[in-house]
Amino acid sequence: MKIKTGLKNLTKPTISSYRINTFVVLFAVAVLFLGLLIHFIKGHDLHQVIRLFNFQLIAASALLMIIVSFFPPIIVKLTHIAFLLSMSAFNFYLQYDNPYALLFWILLCILMYRYGFLRKHSLLKIILLCIFLIVCIEISLMETGQSGIGIEILLFLFMFLTIVYISFKEELHKILFYEKRAKKLITETKQEKEQLQTLIQAKDQEKEQLQAQIMQQKAQIHNEVQELKRIEEQLEKIIAKEQPCDLERFDLTSREREILELLVTTKRTNKEIAEVLEVKTDTVKKHLHNIYDKIGVDDRHGLIELCRNNYSL
Repeated sequence: MKIKTGLKNLTKPTISSYRINTFVVLFAVAVLFLGLLIHFIKGHDLHQVIRLFNFQLIAASALLMIIVSFFPPIIVKLTHIAFLLSMSAFNFYLQYDNPYALLFWILLCILMYRYGFLRKHSLLKIILLCIFLIVCIEISLMETGQSGIGIEILLFLFMFLTIVYISFKEELHKILFYEKRAKKLITETKQEKEQLQTLIQAKDQEKEQLQAQIMQQKAQIHNEVQELKRIEEQLEKIIAKEQPCDLERFDLTSREREILELLVTTKRTNKEIAEVLEVKTDTVKKHLHNIYDKIGVDDRHGLIELCRNNYSL
């Protein structure tokens, strides 16, 4: 997990790494141009200048930085670290008290911190860098036949780092304090974000449940409305049946009205109606057929059902 965190810091895209790349290329080109100009002024041959190791080294460094500019940030940053590491070791090998070697080593430490490589186990990694420094000095002394571990350089380095720490102690403490505070705030923010996401999920579930309940209630209300409409239609039919029939529009004669009333109220036969009215049975039949035709019913039962509300039974 910690290794992944370090790699994540290295892979994070930063503008500074590409700016450093551009600066190194421009600086190398400027140094090469000035070197060529100085050698020309001194009357040196161009081929001899190109064959110089320093010239070739600077040109190769510029070419390397140009090439890695087209790669992802992790390649750029690792290239910077590897380049400074190798240049520091190489200059220490040439001369143990070479100021360029120490400057390369200091710049290596700065960029490793800037790229986030020293944020985890920083003390252990700084100790390893110091061991690397001591080993390089020791190898350089062994090549020159001298003894010791370059105590003068180590003392100078200790003095340099101590002065830097004393000068920027408050700033370093503030940086570390705000960094811890920022990490704490980030952790709290992540926790609050997770809580909000959990709350949002719970609210979404409640919303879905409410929507389902609303749909059920809508369906239930729709069914109830349909049932009410059906009951209303039945009531309208019942009310329509209870209303008396408008006999005025059928243009019945007085005798037909009389026969109709006797039929509906007493439900007597044709013969009984004829006896009550003191007329012939055929006359009653004739009047009934006329009533059937005028009202539009087929028989006496339909006539009684239609006009049953016209008279008090």
